[in-house]
Amino acid sequence: MKISFDNGPRCGEEIEFALPEITVGREEDNVLRVPAAGVSRYHGVIQRAASGSWLVRDLGSTNGIKVNGVKIAGEKELAEGDSVEFGDQKIQVSGLGETAPPLVFNLLDAEQPGPSARATSRLPEEPPAAPKSEAKVEDLTALFTAGAGTLFDPNGRKKAAKEPETEPPSGRKRRFSSHFFYVLIVCIAVIGISAAMLLMKPGQPGRKPEKAAAAAGPFSLFFERSVVSRDNVFRFSLLLENDRLAFTVDDVKSRRHVSRTEKISNEAVELLRDRVGASGIWNEIPPVSSPGEDATRKRRVMIADGTRVKELSYTGGYTPTSFGLVETLVSDLAETYGIQTISLSPEELMRLAESNFTRAEDFYANREAKNSYLRDAVRRYRVVVGALEQFSPRPSLWNRARKRLEEAESLRARKLDNLEMERVRLGQLEDFDGMRLVFLQIMELADEESPEYYAARERLFKLDAFLRGRKR
Repeated sequence: MKISFDNGPRCGEEIEFALPEITVGREEDNVLRVPAAGVSRYHGVIQRAASGSWLVRDLGSTNGIKVNGVKIAGEKELAEGDSVEFGDQKIQVSGLGETAPPLVFNLLDAEQPGPSARATSRLPEEPPAAPKSEAKVEDLTALFTAGAGTLFDPNGRKKAAKEPETEPPSGRKRRFSSHFFYVLIVCIAVIGISAAMLLMKPGQPGRKPEKAAAAAGPFSLFFERSVVSRDNVFRFSLLLENDRLAFTVDDVKSRRHVSRTEKISNEAVELLRDRVGASGIWNEIPPVSSPGEDATRKRRVMIADGTRVKELSYTGGYTPTSFGLVETLVSDLAETYGIQTISLSPEELMRLAESNFTRAEDFYANREAKNSYLRDAVRRYRVVVGALEQFSPRPSLWNRARKRLEEAESLRARKLDNLEMERVRLGQLEDFDGMRLVFLQIMELADEESPEYYAARERLFKLDAFLRGRKR
């Protein structure tokens, strides 16, 4: 089958697939990675049924999947030329009845934006095998002891063949003196480098990395997206300042208004700062508006990092890759707190809440099988509470999800406390293998943006470095 992008940075690009199952989402381990706004980490899957038809199925995403503008519940069979929406990303499917090419490989991470870009990548042919050399392997020790001079001397091998195997005593003395001279030079160089490194160390060896990061200056981010159509006005904004996140959502059609403030950890802020810096947004040149642009869609970002300030505004559907990456980071952050970043009707919000509640109940029921199931259950309950608190009056499902969320978070807090006490006990016993297992369990339980997660990860790195040093 073939998938063509109808909007976004890869608009106009076409990819041909030979796989019977194509997972779609923001994470890099998806077959089709879509770093667009409103796309969940693991959003959906397109797969071929036993009958030969193609189906699209929602994997419990935050914003759902639409086929030809209609949101689906569960899975739906696709027809030739259908338009499928994953969040804000629109794609078109074709070639559903064609036989898959035998060798197809999709370079998913290659970013080639542009309206005329067409990409169908195939597996590269295997390189021809290197011809076997008929030359005999030389004995390097024999070359050295035979007095062949230098290995890089093209005439060295000829000289080695002509000179006798024995060497006069004076030659041995000269060779010993030469080796001693080189060893002495190496020792002096090592001593000099070590002294230079000691002198280059900062005057405050006890300085903590948190203080160094703070010295770089505060990090703030404001993002806003608005879509104006004939029957609706939608606006989403996020403001990160100090340790606070402020979300605002206005959806006129669904009469939805959200204004929420959340606390964010310093570790999560630093991670977001690093990812924003890696997106390349600081190198973007502010665009020049043109009269022909579609003014119904507007996006704006303002970033302050220390003494640097960047402001970019785009009108219409196209944005550069770096801006799209920042938009994806913002959507990912909002999804963590159960905030939907696209326009949804009340019926779509209710279906979203019911789907996530069902998945959360499954995770919570199987929480003893895997620690991450409890963490995933907490996330799903948060999405349900965030979606249903926008209704007035709130439905009964909101109250059930809120109580279950409190129960799940209380259980997770107790588990984290028990693991912390176990870490201290194992440390006193010097049971390093047990401590390593405890750190991994904490990382499975805690949110990836929480201080508990970062503390466990840092301790795990230090423990692994310590164990490697002991093996040496």
